[in-house]
Amino acid sequence: MDICAVVVTYNRKELLKQCLRALLSQETPLTTVIIMDNASTDGTEELFAQPDSVEGHTLVRYMRLEKNLGGSGGFHYGFREAVGTQCDWLLVLDDDAILEPDFCTRMLMAAAAYPDTECFTGNVKWFSKGSWRLTQETTDAYSEVERVTFVGAMIKRSLVERIGLPERDFFIWYDDTEYSMRMREHTNIISVNEAIAVHMQKEEVDVGLSWKKFYGMRNYVIVRLKYTKGPLKCLRKALFLFGYTIRFLAACVVKQLLLGRSIRKFRVKLSLGMTAILHGVRNIQGVHPLYMPGRPIGGVYDETKS
Repeated sequence: MDICAVVVTYNRKELLKQCLRALLSQETPLTTVIIMDNASTDGTEELFAQPDSVEGHTLVRYMRLEKNLGGSGGFHYGFREAVGTQCDWLLVLDDDAILEPDFCTRMLMAAAAYPDTECFTGNVKWFSKGSWRLTQETTDAYSEVERVTFVGAMIKRSLVERIGLPERDFFIWYDDTEYSMRMREHTNIISVNEAIAVHMQKEEVDVGLSWKKFYGMRNYVIVRLKYTKGPLKCLRKALFLFGYTIRFLAACVVKQLLLGRSIRKFRVKLSLGMTAILHGVRNIQGVHPLYMPGRPIGGVYDETKS
């Protein structure tokens, strides 16, 4: 079974090195590793110009996008390249994911045990609230789950060919959720609980007034509306939008009263949220010029400093 790994990266050169070393050290060797670089500015491109380095390994195919399209754009084009290799499986992960050496071996064992299943996910380990946690805290070797993240998911190429590529224009967040829901219309999803993928991301307690908040809210609305189906779907969509909007407005007012933030910041947050909801309803995707990494939002700087 041929496995092609797809790694999306942006300005995390040192983490990418660790990720790549773990991929090239798998007990079950990969056939190809595709690196999709979202126009990094930290010297990532120079790494792959050195033929004698780990990054210059013959299995590694480096591809650089002309501009930062976010995780969703990177995975969209990464999937497309991987399908073109005619591999059996795509292994999808962020640049801050470190796979245990037996990860691919355990994933292929699961594929043999569940021959009709076309998507598997590893058990993601991440640091939260002072300790390391696992997504699946269980002694069972396998569990059926509803969704995957693009941190150690293994997807059959033939499934990708049937259902298409991930959403290109979500920028960040919910692209893996949308793809999970699309996949589940064709296959179940199995978590391989002994295949560990360590996610080295920094813990985010609250994204606050951030460009990330805009994409999270917009894409969540898009996904919920797209996959609300069945009887009375129009009514259910309307009830969801009403409830979601009211909860957002109430949270803004309560935080304003409790924290006493400036009126200016309060208005900026209201504008961000209502714009996100409106764009979600209208399915307006792509990058919004007001909500970009590190850019001031309405004159109020991004609280995440990202």
